[in-house]
Amino acid sequence: AIIVVVISVPTILTIFDTQRPAPEGALRIEVIGHQWWWEFRYPEEGIVAGNQFYIPTGRPVELRLHSADVIHSFWIPRLGGKRDVNPQPAPAEGQELHTNQILFTADEEGVYLGQCAEFCGESHGIMRMVAHAVSPAEFDAWIREMRSGATSADALTMRAQTPGATAPVGDTTGAAAQVGDSARVQPQGAPGAQPPPPP
Repeated sequence: AIIVVVISVPTILTIFDTQRPAPEGALRIEVIGHQWWWEFRYPEEGIVAGNQFYIPTGRPVELRLHSADVIHSFWIPRLGGKRDVNPQPAPAEGQELHTNQILFTADEEGVYLGQCAEFCGESHGIMRMVAHAVSPAEFDAWIREMRSGATSADALTMRAQTPGATAPVGDTTGAAAQVGDSARVQPQGAPGAQPPPPP
């Protein structure tokens, strides 16, 4: 019983801490789970990224999570823990989707690896994500890069094909992102296009 109490108290405190309302000035990112990739939308910046996303250190980040198809689970162990990503019906006019959220602040620069933690289909194992925590200046530079030129998410969508699965992947690093060891990456879409759904 003592061990359970010792584990439960910090767990409950962390859950409440990561679900509290976002403070003013927080970076809001809409996270949409797809079979089998992650879409990251920055509504205030007007950009979209796939599977990899960038955040500034020292600034609260609010992830708003929902799914386009089945239940997924967003899990970057070093950034706020695990949260279910639930499919939602189209909302009525004037209503918002019911979403789960994670609120956290990255204190240190680095690369944070994550994985879908809910079995969501045959290619569940390749449904990974990468968070890049960078300085505020580097984050602003990334935003500018995404808004212009070939790495802009609404000007370039990449489709990575793996045996048994197809996943659109946004190129957020200037190099073609890949899913799986034997991925073949081909450019898809056009300026203004959104990441295509899997066939």
